[in-house]
Amino acid sequence: MRLISCVTTSVLLVTLSLSGCFEVPSNELELTKDGPHILDRCLRIPAPERKGGSGGLPATFQLLNWNIQKTTQSGWLNELTQQASKADLILLQESVDSTEMQAWLQTHEQAWQQVIAFRYEGQGAGVMTASRQQDVYSCSSRMPEPTTRIPKSMLVTVYPLDGSRYPLLVVNVHAVNVELGMASYREQIKRIAQWVKKYPGPVIVAGDFNTWSAKRMFLLRQLMSKQRMQEVGWQPDLRSQFGGHILDHVFYRGLHVQAAVVEATSASDHNPMRVTFSL
Repeated sequence: MRLISCVTTSVLLVTLSLSGCFEVPSNELELTKDGPHILDRCLRIPAPERKGGSGGLPATFQLLNWNIQKTTQSGWLNELTQQASKADLILLQESVDSTEMQAWLQTHEQAWQQVIAFRYEGQGAGVMTASRQQDVYSCSSRMPEPTTRIPKSMLVTVYPLDGSRYPLLVVNVHAVNVELGMASYREQIKRIAQWVKKYPGPVIVAGDFNTWSAKRMFLLRQLMSKQRMQEVGWQPDLRSQFGGHILDHVFYRGLHVQAAVVEATSASDHNPMRVTFSL
């Protein structure tokens, strides 16, 4: 979400929280196709070695990353269906657990996890990761924005990957937006760096990083570079911007990029991004 609209929304949510319409869960709550449960806080991410070479994500797979703007824009369902038609991994930011979203996930036979950053009138919102492939591990982290205490969320999932000795680590990120200074933003990005630092297998870190300033972009790229993470390039680059700064990014390690496409849409204030990776 862009900065100006986010400030307006944040003020509204603070007002709603005082009236009882808005709720922040006390625990790291995850929704799945099998129901809600409490996640751990990513203190230790397992990387089990695989004895077999099949039964996981294909060795060449497509990832979709998209901030879906809480499904508030018309046409989001058709756009999601089109963009996800060949995707093996779907990473959404600002997703909601609406009836329409639940029906779409069921129709397309997705195994999915969603971190509930907050609830408004009973409807949860946060990052969601979905795939027809069942994950072998998931955990989450939330970071409250200092000015509003409204959390941004991150979700870690681990998937078996055909041909890989170790499974694929995927980090779905919605970064802190409204903040005077960079303390919370820096802490959030450092958490990601710690997760991927010693992970022995392939890694993807993707999402809406809210890099609306040169300082934020420098910090993100610096910390990702230290962990030997490469950034996906885009041509033409139609990723969403604020003040001339790109907001959405995909980083990777231990993989090769075969194709990368971003397409303009009116179904969100962010454009969907697709990447084809291979071992």
